[in-house]
Amino acid sequence: MKKRFYFGAVVLLSLLFSTSLFISCSSSDDDTSPSNTLSLIANKTTILINEEVSFTVKGDDKNIEDASLYINNQIVEGLKHSFETTGEYKVVAKKEGYADSNIITIQVNEEHGTEGENNEVDEDYVPTGDEAYVHKVVVEDFTGTWCVWCPRVAYSIEKAVEEFGKKIVPIAIHRGNIDPSAWNYDPFNFNGSGSLENKLGVTGYPAVFINRIKSWKYPEDKNTSDPGKYLNNKTSIGIKISSELSQNSGTVSLDIAFSETFNEELKYIIYILEDNLIYDQDNATEHYGGADVIKDFVFNDVVRTSTDILGSPLSNTTKGNIFKLENTKFNYESKNAANLKIAVLIVNKDGYVLNAQVAKANTVKNYVIAK
Repeated sequence: MKKRFYFGAVVLLSLLFSTSLFISCSSSDDDTSPSNTLSLIANKTTILINEEVSFTVKGDDKNIEDASLYINNQIVEGLKHSFETTGEYKVVAKKEGYADSNIITIQVNEEHGTEGENNEVDEDYVPTGDEAYVHKVVVEDFTGTWCVWCPRVAYSIEKAVEEFGKKIVPIAIHRGNIDPSAWNYDPFNFNGSGSLENKLGVTGYPAVFINRIKSWKYPEDKNTSDPGKYLNNKTSIGIKISSELSQNSGTVSLDIAFSETFNEELKYIIYILEDNLIYDQDNATEHYGGADVIKDFVFNDVVRTSTDILGSPLSNTTKGNIFKLENTKFNYESKNAANLKIAVLIVNKDGYVLNAQVAKANTVKNYVIAK
């Protein structure tokens, strides 16, 4: 009796061991799950109708150019996409041999409070001196990749642009150390802002100012509509911009038109800005997922160079006149000339911004008439 029990137990254990071994090997042999996962990055996640988003797909620590994008489960062509209707869109990248990427949500909003497509005049339009031009508000953000509270302002600017559209002109002035081993290293550091920081009274970062008049009401993320308080229905200063920019140098030309006479001295500032710059952002806020380090954060509106940041004098500022500035030369560093743009500010004798305009590199941005 005992022998039969012992023999049966041995057989049972042998069967269990064999089954376990078979299952273990079978699981290993049939495991086809990819060992690498794609990473998806968008240059912006809150946009307006017809605005284009550029996506970057990474895997094995390199860019994957032939990955496929799926938007709301529908495959789309290429790594750039324009969204034609409002709504929330889920985007994921896929490629054979890789696990699917993280999902990015793109929020597309109706374009309200913007300059409007039909407001821009033809390139050969000559102002009469009776026009009313679209007014824009400038937000200058003194920031840094090392600055843990700066994402609060970045988030707030996104929300302001979402609300007021192209009437908000963001300018990101990065400050930090140029030594990569320094704790406050910033690869986008701009050294030309010292005089403006002194004028505005900047003592730490983040620091963000609206039209160079006053700082954004703190906390910015609880007062995201604050820049809208400085918007006017129209202005008497029109700005036309044209440029020829390569990756590291180029020229900018301006036409500034006046529909009233300004007896005070006015000045202009030209910024060369770059979008879609990617670097890690230190973070102590709840925004962008609340991580201590936001990996591969996308920086837009980054200052690459400028004319005198406090302004260079304008002439011919009487009603009906046009101030012309032709082929001002710039040298700078950029990652991609296709992501460059120009921002022009017009300031009064106190240094307050009266109007501004933005233009993509190598295009002509004509006067924009207020309706």
